[in-house]
Amino acid sequence: MIKTSDYVLKNKINTHKRLNYQYFTDINHPLADKYGFVYYHRHIFSIKIGRWIKKSEIVHHKDGNRTNNSVKNLELLTQKEHGHKHHGELPIVNCIICKKSFKQLDRKNWFCSSKCLGIFQKKIPVSDKQLSKLVWEKPMIYLAKDMGVSDRAIEKYCDRHQISRPKRGYWQKRLDSTIGSAIAL
Repeated sequence: MIKTSDYVLKNKINTHKRLNYQYFTDINHPLADKYGFVYYHRHIFSIKIGRWIKKSEIVHHKDGNRTNNSVKNLELLTQKEHGHKHHGELPIVNCIICKKSFKQLDRKNWFCSSKCLGIFQKKIPVSDKQLSKLVWEKPMIYLAKDMGVSDRAIEKYCDRHQISRPKRGYWQKRLDSTIGSAIAL
C-alpha cells in the first residue's frame, strides 16, 4: 500500500517538449524509465490506487489533455483497451492471399492464418534443393533478377533455410582467377 507520505516529490515538475506529458526526474523512483523520467500522471494514479502502476498498464487522460493530471481525469487501461479508445475496434478485413474475411488481431495483420502468411513470404519460386545448386552457378544479382526478387531476399532465404551460398567476393575472385589463367597462356 502506497501512502502519499511514502513518496514526497522533491524535484521540479517539467513538461516533455515532444510528448507534452508532465514529468519529474528521480532515478530511484519505482516508475522511472532508464533516463530517470517519472511521468506525473502515472505517479498520481499510483498513489490513488495504492500500488505502483505496472509497465504494461496505461494511465489514460480522459479529456485528452496530457497536462491535466487531476485524478478525476485519469483512468487505468490495458494496452488493448487504450488502443480501442484511440482507434476503435479492429475491423473485419479480407486476407490478401485467400480473400477470406477475418477480424484483425492488430493493425499489421493482413493474413487469416499462418498458412497464408507463409504463402506470401515464399517469394522464391524454386525448391530449396534447386536453389542450393543455383547459388553456386551464377552471382546472386543475376539469380535475383531471374526470380524477380532482390539479391538480399535470396541471401535471407538461404540463411533462414540453412542453404550454403558463396560469400561476398566469391564471384570476383573466380573472375580474377579465370582472367589470370587466360593471361598466363
